[in-house]
Amino acid sequence: MIREKSFSLIIILQKDICEMPIAYDQNSGIFSLTTKHALYQMKKDALGVLLHLYFGIKTNQDMSYLLRTADRGFSGNYYERANERDYSPDQLPQEYAGYGTGDYRLSALQVIDDTGSRSVDLRFAACRRVGEGEISRALPYVRPEGKAEYLEISLLDPYAGVTVRLLYGVFDDLDIITRRAEIVNSGPGHLLLTKAASA
Repeated sequence: MIREKSFSLIIILQKDICEMPIAYDQNSGIFSLTTKHALYQMKKDALGVLLHLYFGIKTNQDMSYLLRTADRGFSGNYYERANERDYSPDQLPQEYAGYGTGDYRLSALQVIDDTGSRSVDLRFAACRRVGEGEISRALPYVRPEGKAEYLEISLLDPYAGVTVRLLYGVFDDLDIITRRAEIVNSGPGHLLLTKAASA
């Protein structure tokens, strides 16, 4: 696997989410990817968890009202939330879920590190616009003939030493939004990748 230690953070600011194919509102933490007729929206929450909010008919509103939380009884909570029982990984719509952190649904990523640990707790590390020439051709991706914009969001677990780069392609004219995941060993040790799902 490729080793990498640092990220550059480029924030994309846009007030009206329908004006540009890729927009990020720093105050709300909301990423909006739009085409002629569709909206794909995600939110970086206060803990750095990247949550999926919405994918559907284009609108210019904050769709975070769709997030619902409730006390899930025996579901685990994030350490930072201590006794707040209504904020569990088991009920959050994570954009790319790791394994072994209290989310008992199917995970997208599973690894085993040198110590035998299997836990992966992915948190937002960086985002940036990516030009067509910067995209690694080691993995497949859609290359349209027309105009396309790309957004790369990096999620990091520094303890597991793993980074997930999510690359979103927005093809406004074709009304298509794509995503791919690249898993990077960003720690000092070895990682055994046992699962890497597309979603």
